[in-house]
Order: sequence, then C-alpha cells, then structure tokens
Amino acid sequence: MTQAEDRSASFLRGALARSPSLRVAGRAFSERERGLLSRYPVFRRRFGDSLDAAVPLLVMCGLFAAFALLVPNYLSGSNLQQLMRDYAEPCLVALALGIVVFAGGIDLSVGAIFALANFTALYLFRIEMWPLPVAVLGVLSVGAVIGAINGVLIAYLKTRAFLTTLAMLLILRAGLDFVTNAYTIELANAWRDTEGWYWLGAGYFLGVPSNMVILLVVALALHLFLTRLRPGLHIMATGADRKAARHAGINTRRVTLLAYVLSGLIAALAGLFYAARQSSAGSDTGLGWEVTALTAVVLGGVSLSGGGGSVGRVMIGSAILFLLMSGLLRMNMPGGASSALIGATLLGAVGIHIQWSRRRARSRSVRSPVSDQRGAP
Repeated sequence: MTQAEDRSASFLRGALARSPSLRVAGRAFSERERGLLSRYPVFRRRFGDSLDAAVPLLVMCGLFAAFALLVPNYLSGSNLQQLMRDYAEPCLVALALGIVVFAGGIDLSVGAIFALANFTALYLFRIEMWPLPVAVLGVLSVGAVIGAINGVLIAYLKTRAFLTTLAMLLILRAGLDFVTNAYTIELANAWRDTEGWYWLGAGYFLGVPSNMVILLVVALALHLFLTRLRPGLHIMATGADRKAARHAGINTRRVTLLAYVLSGLIAALAGLFYAARQSSAGSDTGLGWEVTALTAVVLGGVSLSGGGGSVGRVMIGSAILFLLMSGLLRMNMPGGASSALIGATLLGAVGIHIQWSRRRARSRSVRSPVSDQRGAP
C-alpha cells in the first residue's frame, strides 16, 4: 500500500468510526474505496449506538403515555388524526434541516422557505389560477432554487453556512413581508377549490391524514436514499469527515449542493400542505420554525457535527417536541412560556449531547489501539 493510499484509508476509517450509519455501507463505495477499507476491521455497532437511538424513543413513548392519562379524550380517533395532521408539516421542515446537518452543514432558512412556499402556493393556485399539478411544481421549484442558491454560495464560493443561511432567512422574510402586504386583498378575496386541493389540505388515505401519508412516503424515500444509494451515502460520508470523503474521491462540493437543494425542496413541500390546510398567508407564517426544527434534530440525537443520525431520529425528535408543546397547550399553558420551553429544551439537549459525545469519544480512543493491532496486515 502506498503512502497516499494509507493516508486515504486512515481518513476513511476515521469517518466510518465517527458515523455508525456508514459502518455497514461499504457496498456503496467504489472498488478502490472498498479495497482500502478491506484492509481494516469493520467497526461493530456498540451498545452506545443502540442507547443513542433508544433514549429518544423512550422519551417520546413516555410523553405520549403521560398526556394520554392527563388530557381528556387524548386517545380518541379524531384527536389522533388531528395530532398527525398538525405534526406532519413541522416534521417535514425538521427533515429538511436534518439532511443538511447530515452533510455537516446548517440551514437557518428552512422556516422562511416554508413560509414563502406557503404564499407561492396560494398565489399560483388561487390568484393566477394555475392548474394544481403545475402550481405544485412551481412551489417545489421555488424551494429547490433557494436551496441551490444556498448550496452554491456555501459549497462553491466557500461562504459560512451559518451566516449564509441567516442572510437568506432575513432576505426571504423581508420579501415575504413585501408580497403579503401587496397581495393581502387579493388573497382574502380569492377563492378556488378543487378535489386535489381539498385532499392536500383535509383529505385522508385509509383514515390517515394526507399530509401524514406524504410525510411517511418522503421519510421512507429519504431513508432509502441515505442508506442505500451512493449519493445519499456520500452525504453521510461528507458530514462524517469532509477531508476523508475528498481523499476517497467524493465530490464534496456537489454533495453539499445536493443536500441544500433537497432541504429547500422538502421545506417547500411542507409549505404546500400548510397552504392547502390553512388557506392563509402572513408575514408571521413559519416564524421560528427553524429553531423548532433545530431543537427537534438535537432531541433526536443527531450529531450537529454531521455524519451521524438518521431520518427516524429526526422524526422522533420532532415528535417529542410536538407532543410536549401540543400537550402543554391542551393543559392551558401560556403561549409565551412555550418559546421559553423550546429554548430550555434546546439548551438541555445540546448540553447532554456534548457530554455524551465526549464520553463516547474517550471510550473510542481507549479501544482504538486494540482495533488497530488486530487489523494490522
């Protein structure tokens, strides 16, 4: 093995060690990458990995059980359907942020993209009278274009992800204020409904709300994409160790661009369903949803440094936050206290995540010399 190959293998091995989701994904790498990785032992899933996934799930189940006991008629069919319908859009926005976090980035503009997509859907469908399929494509295109702008600035122009998406958030919010004020009367007077539009906002499939059905389809597709297809695995590899991914021949700039485009697309999809369900657009639509999405990602145990976590964890984290907020609201908690609760939950989750990551890193550093000795050629 040449010195360059040994260095590449070391980088790849480090990426796999830091990203449990990639430890069993060797089949998605190229022949050269598999040749490098085959010289080292495969990292086995430790107890800590299972614990990482189990704790958020137990918290979610505990919250659901607690509110089922405390809130009257919480388990009624109508209430469960309403919970699913209200949960779908925030979870989609959390998934939009999550895919960027998987790639090692951050996107603070997902809430603004969601709000702009909400306005765009109402404008195209009810004011411009576009056919529903064309309007849907227009809304999704808006989200993808905004995501592509973020991706180009961050991946190719080397701007900071935090500052770039924060600036995009401010620009989109300013633009949303302008267009909502300009079209307030038109949106209030416009009325158009079709069977497809009604299904998007209030329909069911086998008793499950339409937006929840689409959420499950998107989540399954995204899971398969990240765990079975090469572009998705490259997203996880880039997030785990960008330098290792680059040494392995992965085009990390293109991967980063893809992550932001998918993020904008999913956030716009959430805005489309929200528009069909609420039939209203305002400057405060989606305000603070980026913070809620970030809290959901952290609560699910997703690593903010990238390369770790899964679609399921994001959904569980979003469910924890949603159950907590909706349950306390049903128990007549003041609205202002909910924002404080989100902030406190985010701080607590980040603190726990940091301490747990440090402990896991120390345990890995103790085990790594033994693994290196066993895998020595």
